[in-house]
Amino acid sequence: MQTSFDHEKVSDFLGAEFASRKQRNKSYSLRAFARDLELSPSRLSEVLKGEQGLSEKSADTIAERLKLKPRVREFWKDLILAESSRSGRVRELAAVRLDEHRKQERFRVLREEQFNVVSNWYHLAVLELVQIEEFQKQPLAGIETWISERIGIPRAVAAEALARLKSLDMLTRDKTGRWIAHPEAFGVFPETPSAYVRKYHRQLLEMHITSLLEDPMDERELISMILALPKAKLGEFRAEMRKLVMDLWQKAEGEPRDEIYSFSVQLCPVKKRSK
Repeated sequence: MQTSFDHEKVSDFLGAEFASRKQRNKSYSLRAFARDLELSPSRLSEVLKGEQGLSEKSADTIAERLKLKPRVREFWKDLILAESSRSGRVRELAAVRLDEHRKQERFRVLREEQFNVVSNWYHLAVLELVQIEEFQKQPLAGIETWISERIGIPRAVAAEALARLKSLDMLTRDKTGRWIAHPEAFGVFPETPSAYVRKYHRQLLEMHITSLLEDPMDERELISMILALPKAKLGEFRAEMRKLVMDLWQKAEGEPRDEIYSFSVQLCPVKKRSK
């Protein structure tokens, strides 16, 4: 399932848009596309062939004409800057931002209405299992049993989780039969947690307690401390915590993975509470 953030070149981005419009309307021509983008047909043809770049002004115009959403608009402009800016430094910085755009797209924060459907922890565990090569080698007929034994849930629950994830297009198989998670990883960071989000976090905390009591230290990590912090800067600390999660996830990219872990970073007030 390709997204706008998968494109490496301006020509790929516009070519995909043209192909999409052509698919919806067989008679849609390159001349019509050029008109809709407020470009001349010859200029558009050169851009699609990679022979010409686009200016920032043209980028803004095209973004308006394509009605790009804010995040996609930022990616689109950086794609143009990385490819066409006369300044080497501008191209370099734009390329760095493109990597950040793609990284954020691959680690998506689930909206509450999406998360409610898959709020039991094992749904996201199944999506992470996709990253393990042993998962990919399992025969289709036995995948539910393998998941059941791997993460300790009943086979029927594993089957339901697989069916639910597939029905939501969060889990698919490509032409070769390889399982693909959409997107590759998820986070749950809503500012006002719902009952479903509280349930999810409670499930993980209970998992951590069980691990604390049962698992040897060389299979887990536990770091806890009490800090005096400026409450006015709590927003900055939250941002740093989220960055830590992103950085840890990114560090595993490109490495062969053979196990999944629950990772929780928490910050809560230490105070007297009502019973």
